[in-house]
Amino acid sequence: MKLATQLRLVSAFAALALLGLGIWFGTLVNALAHDFDGYRQAQHTVSALGQMRAVMLTASRLDPLAADADKTLQQAAHDVSQASKAVALNDVQQKQLQAALAGHWANFLNQYQSAVKIAGTSPQDALGIPDQAWHNELEPLLQTLNGISQAASQAGEQATAVFDRDIRRMSVQILAPLALTAFVLMGSLLWFWRVLQRRLHAMARVSAQLQQGDLTSRMPRGEDEIGHLGGALNQFLEHLTRTLQQARAAAETSRQDAAEVTTLADAIHTDSGQQTALLQQMVAGSGVLQQTAQQVGDRAREASAIAAQTQSTVAEAHAAGNATLQRLDALNAEFEATDVALHALTDTIAQIVAAASGIEAIAQQTNLLALNAAIEAARAGEAGRGFAVVADEVRKLSSMTSESTQDIRRILDATRDRTRVTLDAMQAASQRVLECRHDGSTVAGLLARISHAAGQVSSEMTTISHAVSAQDEASTAMRTQLERVDQGAQQSMQGTSRMVQGMQHLTGVATDLQRQLGTLRF
Repeated sequence: MKLATQLRLVSAFAALALLGLGIWFGTLVNALAHDFDGYRQAQHTVSALGQMRAVMLTASRLDPLAADADKTLQQAAHDVSQASKAVALNDVQQKQLQAALAGHWANFLNQYQSAVKIAGTSPQDALGIPDQAWHNELEPLLQTLNGISQAASQAGEQATAVFDRDIRRMSVQILAPLALTAFVLMGSLLWFWRVLQRRLHAMARVSAQLQQGDLTSRMPRGEDEIGHLGGALNQFLEHLTRTLQQARAAAETSRQDAAEVTTLADAIHTDSGQQTALLQQMVAGSGVLQQTAQQVGDRAREASAIAAQTQSTVAEAHAAGNATLQRLDALNAEFEATDVALHALTDTIAQIVAAASGIEAIAQQTNLLALNAAIEAARAGEAGRGFAVVADEVRKLSSMTSESTQDIRRILDATRDRTRVTLDAMQAASQRVLECRHDGSTVAGLLARISHAAGQVSSEMTTISHAVSAQDEASTAMRTQLERVDQGAQQSMQGTSRMVQGMQHLTGVATDLQRQLGTLRF
């Protein structure tokens, strides 16, 4: 039963008990009032009869010779008439009183008035009338009044006894039900208080256990409001226990994930260091490549100058045939050296392309690791938001590295194509020099062809010079791109360092959360 229902029942019982007591008290008070009215009427009757007797006695002593005797008699008649109206008697006594007043009292007044009238003419006769009226009229009337007064006094005494009896009985009849009602009400309230106290003590014990961190305790259940409150608290504790268990599992998962991500971040940091070292080597190699290209340009310009000089001295070719053969031998040696340098340049470009492929593979692996780190950070929820930002920055840097590496590969492919063209031209020129050497005996007949060939050589050297200049610019651009990639790799290393620090902080937070959850029992 609910507490509100119990309180309503107790209140209803108390109201009914008080209503019954009120009705009972009303009945007793009405009876007491009725008895008191009888007592009061008896007292008023006795008082009125006494007043009438006193007025009659006073009138009996009136001097008929007095000047105000007539007026005094009228006043006495009026007082007796008013007193008779206040008398409350039974029917027999009322008729007896009215008969006595109508007979003896009226005769007494008439005789006295006659004595007052003759007092002036016959004083002696007037003075004898009062004695005669006393003996004949007033004395029997007073006897009748005394009898009625005694009967009224007895009725008053009886009313007083009844009133006293009703008061004593009322004291018992009021106090006994009142005491019984109070006892029942106090018993009901005491029972209700003990039930409530027992339920509250049980809840207090469970609250003390909850305060100590023991979430396995549960509130007592019941059908009343306290039981419903206990049920609601138990549902809350169940939900809280499930939440804490999930929080503990999440903290353990976060700690493990943070450890794994920290390991991955360390690996990324190591790979970024290696990538930075490789990029620095590539920057150094690009410097060597630039120097080689400058040397090739210088040699090409020298070859162009030699071709121009050869063309200008065609007229002297006959006299200087041997010298021309020697110069052709030297030129062949230079072409061979240039051919070797161009082959070395091609190999270097191939190495740079291979290194760029390695850089691109490292960037793709870094991007994959950053993506995995972002996924793990998303699993960590709010605690991994900062780590997710760091992982996104790492992924962006890896994408930039991959794009820069692809630009380098395109530049190197273009440079390699141009180098192949230059190499083919150099091989063709070398072949032509060899042909000139073998045909030295016919130099005189072929001077025109030599002049034309020298012009072509000059043109080719100019083309080579332009190509080498373009290659030098490409090398400079490649060096710049490699320096940017190196800066990106360094930023990636810094990002991975911050990521490692964030993961270490996340691991510390997860450990603290597990330690705090360890203080609770659920």
